Amino acid sequence: MISDKNSIVFTEAEKAQRKFKPVIQILIFFLVYLIFYLVANVIVTVAMGIAVFSSNDIKDSFTESSGIDSLVEFLQHNPIVLIASLYTFIVSYIVCIIYARKIEKRSTVSLGYTRKGAPLQFLMGFGIGGAMITAAGLMCMISGNGSFELSSSVNFPLLIVYFAGYLIQGGAEEIMNRGFLMVSLRNSFRNNKLRNVWAVLISSYIFAMLHGLNPGMTILSVLNLFGAGVFFAVLFIRFDNIWICWAAHTAWNFFQGHILGTYVSGLPSPVSIFIFNDSGNQIINGGSFGFEGGLMVSCVQLLVIALLIFLPSKRKGPDSKTAEPA
Repeated sequence: MISDKNSIVFTEAEKAQRKFKPVIQILIFFLVYLIFYLVANVIVTVAMGIAVFSSNDIKDSFTESSGIDSLVEFLQHNPIVLIASLYTFIVSYIVCIIYARKIEKRSTVSLGYTRKGAPLQFLMGFGIGGAMITAAGLMCMISGNGSFELSSSVNFPLLIVYFAGYLIQGGAEEIMNRGFLMVSLRNSFRNNKLRNVWAVLISSYIFAMLHGLNPGMTILSVLNLFGAGVFFAVLFIRFDNIWICWAAHTAWNFFQGHILGTYVSGLPSPVSIFIFNDSGNQIINGGSFGFEGGLMVSCVQLLVIALLIFLPSKRKGPDSKTAEPA
């Protein structure tokens, strides 16, 4: 695993006033996640009601024998519901930051929010995430396991709304799974020489399991989501900030759904610049789960993780500007 020597984030995290045992820390994480989940579901349920009662077509479908199936299909593809589900991740920011600051007594820097070079790190992360998922899509096309066609019309204002939603969702999942869970687990294993490894593996496993109820989930998609968790975790440790992970996560999802036009972790993308036709072997292209359910993403992730781990890294120690708590 990458050395954490001179890490600004981990140096700050060591100052936490409360450090729990690993099992307790995992239970606390699920409690925090449950609070977010319950609040988010109330908001999404309201959005579902608005979507249903504003559509005459779906109300008429209740008179047919396929009414329930039509309703489920409608809700899965309705922009109001999908956008609401992305924006509810604002709640997880609030819950995670309150917990870290008030319970563990950690600074925001210990969550990965370093100040120096943040814009450059964000741009770098966006490029990495977008390039990785695009490479997987092109590999599917070149191997004959799918094709792209340009959308006949694109609602660009709606595309911008989705992009803002993925900014919120990407950052929230990173603060929840990397800035909070992974760093807190590392503190939990403070007397273990392999604490970075344990923190990465456990947080990545939980990250994959949190997607377990997504439509179209397969064994391969679970493994790829675990690999994505490892990728984001290694990225976090190597570059010592959450900005690069936030941007990479955002680009990964947004490019997958709204540029390349496939599913995002089993969820549809009603508006996209291209449309991906998943002809060919679905083990390769991911089928109805999106590229994350296919072997091409597995290959891309393994390659990038290896590069992040084994390429030499030049990290400078903490200074007063980067280590200053926000």
